[in-house]
Amino acid sequence: MAVGQHRELDTDSIDAPAVSYGGDQGGNRPNKSSTVWSLRGEGAFANVRAAGRSRRDGRLVVVRAEGEQGSPIELGLIVGKSVGNAAVRNRVRRRIRAIVRESAAGHHGARFVVRALPGAGEVPYGTLRTSLNKCLEGFSS
Repeated sequence: MAVGQHRELDTDSIDAPAVSYGGDQGGNRPNKSSTVWSLRGEGAFANVRAAGRSRRDGRLVVVRAEGEQGSPIELGLIVGKSVGNAAVRNRVRRRIRAIVRESAAGHHGARFVVRALPGAGEVPYGTLRTSLNKCLEGFSS
């Protein structure tokens, strides 16, 4: 194979995940069956934070703004260096995404920005889930 050539990937043999986290990349969004999309761009975060309501519990601050009716949830994460090193920050991101996938079923069309506060990487998964669920329930009322 010459330099600069790439093998063609056989995408028919790969099982695609049921949930996509890809945002608006190249003008292509995931199909409507995806439950969580990534909120990307400084402007998108600013819009949610300006138009939304916020709730805080434990080590999380959650801001929710209304999006398009019937569209999937859009999730933006803010996990700063004060949370921990790169491995800890990535673990917190994965946990928050998993919790939103399982808990936010009644929030279709909503746009969320979740900010992890210092210490969020030190709490167990169950505690983080309880905090996030409490914030999400606060928006239902």
